[in-house]
Amino acid sequence: MDTVLLKKKMEQFCLPGLITEIKTFGNGHINDTYLCTMEVDGAINSRIIFQRMNSEVFKNPEQVMDNVWHVTDFLQQKVVAAGGDPRRETMNVLLTVEGKPYYRDDTGDYWRCYRFIEDATSYETVRKPEDFYACAYAFDNFQWM
Repeated sequence: MDTVLLKKKMEQFCLPGLITEIKTFGNGHINDTYLCTMEVDGAINSRIIFQRMNSEVFKNPEQVMDNVWHVTDFLQQKVVAAGGDPRRETMNVLLTVEGKPYYRDDTGDYWRCYRFIEDATSYETVRKPEDFYACAYAFDNFQWM
């Protein structure tokens, strides 16, 4: 997608700075995902994930994103109460300038925006038993919270 058009869509969100770079990200097969670099006070210090939600997969994107926002907000409160770092231990949804967790563009596409978690690792396949254990442990912690 054209960078100028992507920036226009991204500007519907409360961004932590000025957009300096947009590039495709990951190997996803469901959503169109972009990694966006932001500049704040002349320094590159923030990145975000920007996604076009696949409307063939997500039939009710407004409800999906309302749920995601409520769950992540709840988890952030739990992480803070436990003395953790909510910017690393759970997703952080960026809201639109209208206060919504999604943006619907003039073509009907739905977009969402998250803070990028630096130095995190994501695996598409399990390479060793320790990876599977770490995944199960993280999922268990998510369910417990």
